[in-house]
Amino acid sequence: MHDLKELVARVEEQERTIRTLADRQAILDCSLRFCRGINRLDRALLRSAFHEDAIDDHGFFLGGVEEFLAWIESLYAKLRVTQHFVTNQTVELDGDVAHAEQYWFVANVPGDGNQTILRGGRYVDRYERRGEKWALAERACLIEWNMANETLAFDEASAAQLAEVGTIARDRSDLSYQRPLRVRRPGPAA
Repeated sequence: MHDLKELVARVEEQERTIRTLADRQAILDCSLRFCRGINRLDRALLRSAFHEDAIDDHGFFLGGVEEFLAWIESLYAKLRVTQHFVTNQTVELDGDVAHAEQYWFVANVPGDGNQTILRGGRYVDRYERRGEKWALAERACLIEWNMANETLAFDEASAAQLAEVGTIARDRSDLSYQRPLRVRRPGPAA
């Protein structure tokens, strides 16, 4: 009987561990959908990172999801390239609520390509699990540094060679949406 109680306790502990890991991964996946949704100007993907009644405070913007999506589109449609990166993440799980802090940085290249804007900061978030979906309920975006650099362009030959790899686009024609991915370029000459 003692062995059975130990076994049940170990199984229950493993189930809690698996649930915790799955919850943490779902929260990270949500954050990555947020970044990719902005980078690719994929409104549906970006929306999927939020619960319908979520609030976002980006400093320059405060409002609900639909207003946030429109604001992001108005800003980022003017850019040639944007890349959002998320790094260190802490998550405190409390049942169906999680409080998270995540460091981020973003590189924005304007349409004219002359200057790259670099920013860094943190997202301070409250995620909620509703049903089986973890998504943002509230986000505060803290911008902690900002700088601009001259963008170094590729020469024409290099740019043409790099373009052969695949379509770089801020919509669903981007190579990252291709399923299955197929590398079509010939390999290096032997």
